[in-house]
Amino acid sequence: MFRKNFLKIKFDSKYPGMIEKEFARSFLSAWLSVEEDLRPEEFYFAERSKIKFVVSELGVEGLVNGWPRKCKMFRRKTKPKFDGMIGYYKNANCLTVFLTMGQKSEFMIRLYKLLLNLFKANYGRIQSNEVEIKRNWFYKDFYNATQERRCGTNVNSYDEYGLGFRIPQLSWVNYLGKDLVERIGEDKFKTLEAYQVEKINDGYLIITNPSHRVHGTEVGYAEEERIMQHLGRQHFFDRNLIDLNILWADYYERDDNFLQFIDEIAQQKK
Repeated sequence: MFRKNFLKIKFDSKYPGMIEKEFARSFLSAWLSVEEDLRPEEFYFAERSKIKFVVSELGVEGLVNGWPRKCKMFRRKTKPKFDGMIGYYKNANCLTVFLTMGQKSEFMIRLYKLLLNLFKANYGRIQSNEVEIKRNWFYKDFYNATQERRCGTNVNSYDEYGLGFRIPQLSWVNYLGKDLVERIGEDKFKTLEAYQVEKINDGYLIITNPSHRVHGTEVGYAEEERIMQHLGRQHFFDRNLIDLNILWADYYERDDNFLQFIDEIAQQKK
């Protein structure tokens, strides 16, 4: 799946207690009772693991007993295929689903809306890998080795680069929850014209085009930029504002230490 361009559904949630079995029971029960094509078939705890936890064999309670360690990764092996992972972090929990570019747009939107509610997301998007690289990846050569760094992909990772708070750039499908709507101002969403604007819970779903095939094209970029301008471009990530000296500061420090280490070894050999 990942040798070519692919699409990634990503949700962040600040909902407390996600590692608890009570949440697992409600989350898994709801997910495994929807239309068959939206359900995962297996869970496993490590990528390429030979140990898998088959949904049809264990059922909800069997999966709940292994939550969350044995349920961090999931996949659907029959068409429409997808796989993904659930991560638990200090500031936000994250759910990611990987899909091929050959998936139907309608199916991806159905899956997105389902997981948006089940995961109690406060932020989410569907974005292609190529668009993320173009918007969010930075590269620099150090001693004939290329280092890479990503920034601007999360709603809580900008202060270290001196930008203050920034929301990731809008993509093909987006969800901005209550906190982000309040930051921008709900009046901006009420007057927004886009392919689809829908209030869900206390946030807004924004779909920029009917097909994901437009995403990553000049037309797609232009529409996403138009919507960000309407909502207030200052609220969204701008790679042109990144101070590269700050971005690469720890790499410089590491390389200085590396050079010092080499000098020390050279002195010992004299």
